[in-house]
Amino acid sequence: MLLWTWQNPNVSPFNGEYDSLKHSFYVNKMAKIDRERFIKPYKEIWKRLGKKENEKIKILWCYTDEKYAKEQKSSFDYKNKVLWKLDVPEENIRYICSIAWNWILFGRSGCTYPSRFEHFYRALYNASNNPSLKYEFYEAFDSGWQMVKEKGTLWDTLFFPNGLVEECTTAIVIHPVEQTWFKESFGFDEV
Repeated sequence: MLLWTWQNPNVSPFNGEYDSLKHSFYVNKMAKIDRERFIKPYKEIWKRLGKKENEKIKILWCYTDEKYAKEQKSSFDYKNKVLWKLDVPEENIRYICSIAWNWILFGRSGCTYPSRFEHFYRALYNASNNPSLKYEFYEAFDSGWQMVKEKGTLWDTLFFPNGLVEECTTAIVIHPVEQTWFKESFGFDEV
């Protein structure tokens, strides 16, 4: 499966010390109170992957869509970063529901919509010729996830057991990666 991940240029895909909490854009650009909100879920993912609690967390967050990965260059502070292209065997990938992850971190859908779910909105609009229908979809969408949160089952929805689900998926891979998985690297100005 082809995956793309933004990383610091001084990080080797194959070896060296890698620590997700040290290299995470999200964790390191936030105020201390927000950092804590991210650190606990990172540790929980690591635990759910069957890893030891005292190990460094070595998760590479990856995009499953090349175009979307490259578009993130303008959305986040990836200046001076490189984009790795990986070809990872399915058995080494854990697929993540981006929506569940945002609910775990923020208690809401967060940045995942509307851009990631634009096709739903177009379909709803085209089916009804009613632009306000998209707001009903927002409400129903968030209400459904609010119920999952209230039931305490958000973590149960984080991993997709049967692989990639279109428009709802990012992926994680454990660092280091096999040399045969690494296909190429793009500098910030090359993307």
